[in-house]
Amino acid sequence: MLTAASPRQGIQIAAGCMVLAVIVDYHMPEMNGHEVATEIKRLRPQVPIVMVSSDEEIPEDVFKVVDAFVSKDEASHRLLPVIHQICGEDPSGSQGTRLPA
Repeated sequence: MLTAASPRQGIQIAAGCMVLAVIVDYHMPEMNGHEVATEIKRLRPQVPIVMVSSDEEIPEDVFKVVDAFVSKDEASHRLLPVIHQICGEDPSGSQGTRLPA
């Protein structure tokens, strides 16, 4: 697992490293998660992105960029299964299905 100290560093990591998926928060300093996800998809369109947020209202256009969304309230039990699903495998190792974009 790679961790970025800033949104721009996260974009650089996603652009330069083999990553299976990206997890991005909607609220971050410098750039919001929508801006980061848009840039990563421009550079690496095949990389699935999961957005997390505690916000109740996320702008609709955000969901057109990310592959999945998980509320922070549910992240402790939903994040890992969602990552497995968008990466095309389930925790048992067999192939799963991809969430609609």
